[in-house]
Amino acid sequence: MPPIEVLIEPWTADVVWQEEVGRCDVCGHDTHIRQAGLEAVARCLLCAVLAPYGQVSYQGLPAAAEELLDDRYYLILAEETRDDRSSLLGRPYRAEWRALVRRAEGKVGWTRRVLARWLRLPVIPTRVLRPRPLPERLRSHWDASRALQTGLLPIFTSLSPPHRVLVGLAGLPEEADLEAFIAAYALRESTFLLELRVLDGEVPEERLIDLLYWGSDGRAIVPAEIRPARLAVEVLQGEELDLLRQAVRTGRDTARVLVRLALDRGASDIHVEPLGDVTRVRLRIGGTLQTVARLNPDDWEAIALAVKSVAGIRTERALAEQKGAFTVRDEKTGRTTDCRVSIIPAVVPGARGDVGEFVEIRLLEKGVVDHPLLQIGLVGKAYALLQGAVQAGARGTWGLVILSGPTGSGKTTTLYATLRQLDLDHLNVCAVEDPVEYHLPGIKQVSVLPTFSFSAAIRAFLRQDPDIILVGEVRDRETARAALEAALTGHMVLTTVHANTAFQVIRRLVDLLTDPMETRASVFATVLAALRLVSTQRLLRRPCPNCSRRVKLPPIAQKDGYEWGYAGEGCSTCRHTGYGDRVPVFEVAAFDEGTQEDALRLSLDTIETELRRLCEMQGTYVSMLDDALWKATRRLLDARCLELVGGPLWALSVPS
Repeated sequence: MPPIEVLIEPWTADVVWQEEVGRCDVCGHDTHIRQAGLEAVARCLLCAVLAPYGQVSYQGLPAAAEELLDDRYYLILAEETRDDRSSLLGRPYRAEWRALVRRAEGKVGWTRRVLARWLRLPVIPTRVLRPRPLPERLRSHWDASRALQTGLLPIFTSLSPPHRVLVGLAGLPEEADLEAFIAAYALRESTFLLELRVLDGEVPEERLIDLLYWGSDGRAIVPAEIRPARLAVEVLQGEELDLLRQAVRTGRDTARVLVRLALDRGASDIHVEPLGDVTRVRLRIGGTLQTVARLNPDDWEAIALAVKSVAGIRTERALAEQKGAFTVRDEKTGRTTDCRVSIIPAVVPGARGDVGEFVEIRLLEKGVVDHPLLQIGLVGKAYALLQGAVQAGARGTWGLVILSGPTGSGKTTTLYATLRQLDLDHLNVCAVEDPVEYHLPGIKQVSVLPTFSFSAAIRAFLRQDPDIILVGEVRDRETARAALEAALTGHMVLTTVHANTAFQVIRRLVDLLTDPMETRASVFATVLAALRLVSTQRLLRRPCPNCSRRVKLPPIAQKDGYEWGYAGEGCSTCRHTGYGDRVPVFEVAAFDEGTQEDALRLSLDTIETELRRLCEMQGTYVSMLDDALWKATRRLLDARCLELVGGPLWALSVPS
């Protein structure tokens, strides 16, 4: 058989299977595996993972299990090594795994979680899986009895390039079984991607094999897809899931438990959704919604009732949107989180009257604007332009500073963190929001009411002798006109608008302000006269501070003099995703009088490209890609995120 090249994820191991047998340079046992490019060096797959730099670097099971192993485990381990002394000569992890399984006394979920940490692999939530039957050729070469015996279950296989197979592990695999699986799959392909995951044990392996090999009754298991590890799919497991289920069942501290579990994962939003046959709980982590739990069909009612009771919402079933808020304080860390609640009626088959409720909770850390700017990620030339425009307002400069970006991209956090840097004792700053997200001492904050709109608040502020006015959002013509009038009458106005790019903000404002009595050209001239800065931002992921490493940037970045960035490898700190928290990246354009005069001669049809060119000539424009690249080279942004900003040409050329 010719050599087989295999890329193993998420270990990022590039190996070659050869028919000739060699001896592993760590444990001395026979192996068919060679490292790609170093075919003369033999190395067992598990030795390459658990002892990458030789026996001296071996990280044992206790390091992965942390405090979970007790004296009884070590007594069992001593017995295992006494009965199998060969395990001490090169593969101590075999005895460690057998001791762990015996100590667990049937607690499959616990052993699987430890195994996942030990091997640095993600966990597959089997209760939300719906695997399709495997192709006939693979089933014939790796039959059901072999899958059950070895604990290597092929969950998914791709028939078209790039050829890929995803394998679920039911335990610590034998080296010979791993090599045999590679050889079996290679009867179909000579080059492929092998993705390894650990099965969580919630669904018995026999049941999964029935579905994979015979496709019988596949309705209970499912997700739409198994995502790559870098997308950070997380699920509540073991003690955490039991804690949530108990809180829902007893009705005690349900909202607090739900919020605490979300905060532990760095989530910004919680979604509780009745789907008829199940209650789905999802968290938005790093900007991506992820299913973390599937509860009983009626559990949404207990959760909704608990959230309403703490959020000050009437407990009858929602017939329209219900809004409320509550605060959660972590007594250990002193961290305080504001929770904004929105509940809307939902169509739920099987519920009473087929009516249920969708619950959404937005999590806002109260102290985030008190953090240093570097910690929040407000650094670099792009932010310096924004900060300069706001500080100019404190010195008496008038005009409009407008931020844009999708919901939850941190626009309000950016504005408040910037305002906090000003001398608020000598300024009169007035802010109106719907609702107020952060309470900042030293400024006047009001919330929109049915009788007190954004536009009414702006006009009221003009009689309060303001230096700076902050408007939470420009949503309609009346608010846009009031904000523009306030800026043109000598005040600095900070606000946000929904737009995809910085220059689309101008077109959006012109569209809002134009009425039948005015031409678009005259409105454009008025808007341009008031504008001082437009910006758009989005949140991307930092590399994990514990496991980030230097990676070579794509050739397109090296043309600009940037060669190295940073990306996370995955560790227990980041739950093996490689990512830390999120950081804002900006596109910013600032305008001076010269730029405004030149821009008046431009056509609205070409305003975005021509105005960008003018600002670039003045040195007052920073693109989002430039800001992201600057941060990626300073360990503030994971280099894998450059592809999200710049497109496929900016993808890392090495596995991340």
